[in-house]
Amino acid sequence: MEVLARAVAGQEVHELPSARGWTYILPKADFALGLAVGAGAAAKHLGVTTGEIDRLNDAVLRPGAGSAGCP
Repeated sequence: MEVLARAVAGQEVHELPSARGWTYILPKADFALGLAVGAGAAAKHLGVTTGEIDRLNDAVLRPGAGSAGCP
């Protein structure tokens, strides 16, 4: 259990929503893949469209997003 705690603290693994709307403990190398395959479930369960998820994704990935003065 201590090994897992260190891996989580170091962000080497993380529990993420993924396939079928379930959460999985994924290795860092698979974070993007896990989130991508889970995107459909997010839309289904959260009542949002794929377009809304795409716009949120673009805003999060936009350089400067979240910094002072950035809408």
